[in-house]
Amino acid sequence: MKNIVRCPYCAKQVTVENEERSEGFGTIFQTFSCGHTITEEIVALRAPSTGNKFVCRLHLVVCNNGNRAEHSECQYDGAEAVVEIPEERHPVYSRAMEFQKTGVEFLERSNFNAALLDEMGLGKTIQLLLALRHHKEALTPTLIVVKASLKLNWAREMVNNGWVSDKDDPTDYPFILMDGKSSLIPGFKYYIVPMSLLEKYKKELAAFGFKLLLVDESQAFSNTQTKRTVALLEIARNIPHRICASGTPVLNRASEYFPTLNLIKPAHWNNYASFVRQWIEEEQNENGSKKLKGIKPWRRDEFFARTSGYILRRKKRDVLKDLPKFQRHFMVVDISESAVKNAYNQESTLLNNYLNSKAYYEASGFEKAGTILGYMMRMRHLCGIGKAIICVEQAIEFMNQTDDDQKLIIGCHHDDVMDNLKFGLSEYNPVVLGSGIDDLERTRKIEEFKKPNRRICIAKILASGEGLNLQFCSNMIVLERMWNPGKEEQFEARIDRYGQLEPTHADYIIASGTVDEDFSTLVEEKRQICGGSLDPDFDFETNVELLTMLAERAATRRL
Repeated sequence: MKNIVRCPYCAKQVTVENEERSEGFGTIFQTFSCGHTITEEIVALRAPSTGNKFVCRLHLVVCNNGNRAEHSECQYDGAEAVVEIPEERHPVYSRAMEFQKTGVEFLERSNFNAALLDEMGLGKTIQLLLALRHHKEALTPTLIVVKASLKLNWAREMVNNGWVSDKDDPTDYPFILMDGKSSLIPGFKYYIVPMSLLEKYKKELAAFGFKLLLVDESQAFSNTQTKRTVALLEIARNIPHRICASGTPVLNRASEYFPTLNLIKPAHWNNYASFVRQWIEEEQNENGSKKLKGIKPWRRDEFFARTSGYILRRKKRDVLKDLPKFQRHFMVVDISESAVKNAYNQESTLLNNYLNSKAYYEASGFEKAGTILGYMMRMRHLCGIGKAIICVEQAIEFMNQTDDDQKLIIGCHHDDVMDNLKFGLSEYNPVVLGSGIDDLERTRKIEEFKKPNRRICIAKILASGEGLNLQFCSNMIVLERMWNPGKEEQFEARIDRYGQLEPTHADYIIASGTVDEDFSTLVEEKRQICGGSLDPDFDFETNVELLTMLAERAATRRL
């Protein structure tokens, strides 16, 4: 059964009879049953060059015959840095894993009208940005729609991690719409806009002339009646290329995926009622109402065949051979709109006053360290409280986007932060591993966590850094970082240890513009120097020089 659409020329209700891609003409031809044909320009034409080049992944330089030997000793992620990539690809392409490269090629083949539905932890953001990087001229200006808390994380991936932007070119940096008081400034290549601001700025965005729309966490637009979904569809109407990214499988919530299908392929999926009637299985409730379920079992093969050219869904188990054993990922979030803003800024001001006071210059090293540590411990505590709600959102997304046998452990430090997490995730009945429990109680809780219906564990890092064997869990969120980063590595080792059969993944949530970010930067710089593991002497609590360096950075920053 074919989907009924409306011909843009004669306005008749028609079906798509044929769709052909012509590389020679650089065009996709779509013919309707009324006889009319519409065309779509192909962005990613096959490159004329089919040769390869050697690239050093560490330094991102091309190694020709004259200088390849200079990089023979380079190592990247524990392996030889020099690899071979297609001639037409940018050197940063060499840092992507093989399945991510396949994702980039898929987006190109779909002509940038697609849904990338990879499971969490497979790097959807990297794939989207790499595809954009290779076709900047044709796809910019680009509108990137994200959750408000993740707008800075996207900018970090684009600029700091170099997936799209050239660091030496300020004109290649993204514009971030920070809040509802900001103005959209023309002239940028990339615009990062929070979902919450789409309704307010829909007229300006609709008229901006974007060539590509990237929608992250597109399941947030599953309700066609909400203002932000209506605004998104209105904005997208004049954008020729549209990509949605989500970790939620289509089959689990099939009826809610109509906005995504309509967004990326409006000619194929243009009527919600027709979509539900033709494709969605219904269940009769006792009160006579109908409950929508997944794709009709007898039509699943047909659905996947029809959408295979523009929907890509892969799980970790599908790409195990390409995944490194352990991945540490840093998610930079914005807590400037949280309830802790004023309290944090007050502590920062007090710290700045102390660093410029007579008391600081007259104090001994031990006294300085103690006073500075007190200020920063309170600031980091406030960061933990501010990040808790974002962590809850991430955990809920994990529950919705992964299989029922996938489990998640969340590491934090303060009791009130743990209480906030427990409250926010109460519907999932999380297991809580706090301090002050004996070995018998801890063993009982771990056995509870092993049960199929207990998928989330909230653990205090200092109480769970040793003696726990959690090989049955492969996913971790570290909400609050430790002053001694070696404790974090011990906590990571609870899941990344002998007997683990799957690649493990740890997300570190970092509050942008705070001591949290400054601390993480110093720790990772130290980790890089030490070759992957921190030395025993790296301790902020007793190192006055490091504490002062961190304090000077943090004292001048405000949320």
